[in-house]
Amino acid sequence: MFTTILLIFAAIVVLAILAAVLYGLAARSWKDGRPSERTEAIVEVRCGTLVAFDFPSEAVPYQIPQFSPGWYRVPRDAVKKVANEDGEPYPNGTISVDAATIMLVDARFEDALRAIDDRLFEEIKACQSVVYRYEAVVEELGIRFDYLDVGGDGDYILDVSQIEQINDGDAEVSTRRPSGHG
Repeated sequence: MFTTILLIFAAIVVLAILAAVLYGLAARSWKDGRPSERTEAIVEVRCGTLVAFDFPSEAVPYQIPQFSPGWYRVPRDAVKKVANEDGEPYPNGTISVDAATIMLVDARFEDALRAIDDRLFEEIKACQSVVYRYEAVVEELGIRFDYLDVGGDGDYILDVSQIEQINDGDAEVSTRRPSGHG
């Protein structure tokens, strides 16, 4: 009888430890308990320069090759983590990320977006999460911006060769915001 109780107790402890480990792994890659299903950002660019940043870090400007004003698709795969284990300086264009999210906006609208950042985010379980008043913020800002979840903190670089212009018919994609996080 005592052995059975001891085995049950040991099984409960093992399951609790396993659950804690799995939760910890999920917490590192998910915000507020849900994975991001977004694989791209859709951004309106009018001036030829797209800036990428994480609040409150400095923005990094990226020139869009063969630019013409319009809508651009930025795939999540275009964002690459930069490893700097050898002490070498980071390459130009490195985005410092502290909240696992990179904001993307036309360079002329960066200051306006930063001025209203308190309406974009809210604290959820000690993490910043994008607030879903997106359309109201876009209307106030005057241009469509977007963001990408990059899965963790660190330093990243944007591969502009993967950014593609899309036609106006595809731009309707940008009006659909995800129903969950990210």
